Amino acid sequence: MDYKNTDYTMYAKFFAENIQHTNADGENVYSSLRYTQFLKDWNENLFLNINELKVFLEKCEENEKKSLTKERKKGEKTLQERGIDICYANLFFLCRYIIVLNESWYLALLKPTVSQTLELINDIKEIEFTNKDGSLVRTDLWGIINPIKSLLKTIAEDSTYEVEDIVSVEEWSNKEIFQANFVYCLSRFLRSYFLQADRRKNAYISESEQQLVLDMLSYFNLAPKEGLTRMRYRQLIMFAKDIVEPFSYFEIDGIEFPISFVKYEDWKDGKLCYIVKSDKEDRSKDERVETDYVKALNQLSIGDTVFFPKEVKEKIKSIAKSSLMR
Repeated sequence: MDYKNTDYTMYAKFFAENIQHTNADGENVYSSLRYTQFLKDWNENLFLNINELKVFLEKCEENEKKSLTKERKKGEKTLQERGIDICYANLFFLCRYIIVLNESWYLALLKPTVSQTLELINDIKEIEFTNKDGSLVRTDLWGIINPIKSLLKTIAEDSTYEVEDIVSVEEWSNKEIFQANFVYCLSRFLRSYFLQADRRKNAYISESEQQLVLDMLSYFNLAPKEGLTRMRYRQLIMFAKDIVEPFSYFEIDGIEFPISFVKYEDWKDGKLCYIVKSDKEDRSKDERVETDYVKALNQLSIGDTVFFPKEVKEKIKSIAKSSLMR
């Protein structure tokens, strides 16, 4: 398989221009990764990347030879027989792009609001103050405690938030969210790029394409090869369709940074909560579930204010400078 005379960026370029910034319903969404920066970083590490590409192409060629002697089930078709002529150099570049795309999702963990903090305070025994020089002053004088408590109650509104930390989804989830996103993105590409492919009427992509997606999932170590059946593909694609990336687009000190805000109640127990809509018609309310995944987080409302402490801003600057968002 020759890559030297091949423009192996075509698939990724198509994905970036036609798929990345829209969801399956055609609605515009903001995605943090910039294709031009990904391409720049690829070229800066060209020697290592080309070596990885060579290994990948050798593996694909080996698999193609094996498939020629493999006994096929009745009605089973190859990709070529379905009118899908895959360029594996392009496929490798696209898969690498999707992987980095999925790694560029960040979350802003919000501190508890004033009212949430007050709910934790029952009978105050003493208050501790920290001076600018670091010295501590404790007091149990009711004449100080009572006015402070009364003052806090008057400002206990929940439209002002402060960011506790900025973290990546990768830090807060297991691999399934990446498996699902990878499967979803690659499937959307195949369906959009190979429009004339031979597929069943109601199938999103063909079984041959599903197997290709699962093979890529395994090759890039996003999932073990064992258990990667067509049933697993369907589970991942359904899960991915429900995942929402509720990005807010912020400019902080001249740095463009897309993040998802996570309210305190959604992360306080060390796991992210998401909302699951029941398929049952008789259940009108959403069911809250604790999980390692993000599905649809509690969103901020118009008019809410978010304060970014200095140390959080510095972290955002550091992330932006070292990532593909710049």
